[in-house]
Amino acid sequence: MLFVIEAVVPIFWVIMLGYCIKNYLIKEDNFWSNLNRLTYWVLLPAFLFYHTSLAELTTDLVKDILIVLCVSAITVAVLTIIVCKRYYSPSDLSSILQGGCRHNTFIAFILSDLLYGQQGLYYAAASTAILVPFTNIFVIFIMTLILKEGKSDTLLDKRDRLLKESLTNPFLLSIFLGFIFNFLDLGKIFIFHDTLQLLGRSGLTIMLLCIGSSLVLSYITSSLRVVMISMLYKYIVFPICVFIIGFMVALPKEAFLVAIIFSCVPTATASYALASQMGGNRYLMANIISAQTLLCLFSIPITLVLGEYILDISGLYD
Repeated sequence: MLFVIEAVVPIFWVIMLGYCIKNYLIKEDNFWSNLNRLTYWVLLPAFLFYHTSLAELTTDLVKDILIVLCVSAITVAVLTIIVCKRYYSPSDLSSILQGGCRHNTFIAFILSDLLYGQQGLYYAAASTAILVPFTNIFVIFIMTLILKEGKSDTLLDKRDRLLKESLTNPFLLSIFLGFIFNFLDLGKIFIFHDTLQLLGRSGLTIMLLCIGSSLVLSYITSSLRVVMISMLYKYIVFPICVFIIGFMVALPKEAFLVAIIFSCVPTATASYALASQMGGNRYLMANIISAQTLLCLFSIPITLVLGEYILDISGLYD
């Protein structure tokens, strides 16, 4: 438990430092907007290309991670819609869906690095290559169905634009190019990869500060019941699905643990923008993002320690 807490607490404090800087030191929205753009278009793509271009991953492993994470996300989405559709408006339901299905890639990457080193980063890169396109396209499709009543044409136009943006996403492009580089077996190029590594390291820290700057803590107390429901799906249902399906496909232990990390990190901060663009409840989405980010200080250590214990006593990795 202690080594997991030692990895999670610094991440949490950097996020809260970003919140404090935004609210008490550098309050200009333009500064944080430009910092987000720098990280989104330059620093994190450099990080993703670096690790995917040097990863040692097999086709079978990528296929197994694909099955575990995507089937788990689909299961959570279906359960969310079945259980919540009767009780919540379409706009609220779409926010609960995003809260349960999406993940914060940056926090997952940092945890994978701190806890499992280079191998953990390779598995995190494979998970990102699978989950980023899948969750973007899948969640947009489901939200379009949920929110289509009375405004189909507008939503279809927005869906097409968002799908196009997903296909030109710098994360996806950097991962795709990295895998091509890897497939060609070009190896590590002197200076080039060292430069990318330096850029990537700075990108992760800056992204945590940006996550903190986006928190709106005053929103958390409103819509508390709905926020708790989203946490139920994100921090309990999603990890359980990953455990069950992971055992079924017999993932390697470190890949299994990285998949668990992706299942129990907070929802993506980009969920707010998607809710705003597609007509979801953006205020509820802000509540969910803020509450999940704060709760991850406790949920991640508990889930990972419990996960390691279950894997150890299962006998699967003896």
